[in-house]
Amino acid sequence: MTVSRARLNFRRVLFVIMGLSFCFFALAAGTFGALRSDVIEMKDIAPTIFAVDVAHFQTRAYFSEPEDQHKIAIDLINKGFFDRQYSIAGFNMIDDLVINRYAPAQTTKADILMRYAQTEAQTELAMALYQQAAAQDYAPAMVALDKVKN
Repeated sequence: MTVSRARLNFRRVLFVIMGLSFCFFALAAGTFGALRSDVIEMKDIAPTIFAVDVAHFQTRAYFSEPEDQHKIAIDLINKGFFDRQYSIAGFNMIDDLVINRYAPAQTTKADILMRYAQTEAQTELAMALYQQAAAQDYAPAMVALDKVKN
């Protein structure tokens, strides 16, 4: 009995996928075993795990619309509690959206600046961002401008 070329190629692809899944399982099991036996500690592998997670978020954002990129950036900023890599990546995404004049990102950056402003220049930048977002008829920016002015 002869196996068709397409079926043979399909079997090869499945075999490669099976091998990759075995390698992934072996890596996870080996890491778990090493953690349990104190060969390695979580503090040793945490930066790498966080970096991979940040790269995952950045890849998702790259293929997303600005609205979703903004949500991902806020999520990263909130995860900054765990590691600074998250908040740095989130702030960089917000800055990219601000450069592209996305009004919700301008308002988010202005909110952050107003909350943690230490200099008059930061307050002025926040006001300018609010005004730019309000010029695009973004209602939350208009409300924030009214609050600041009153």
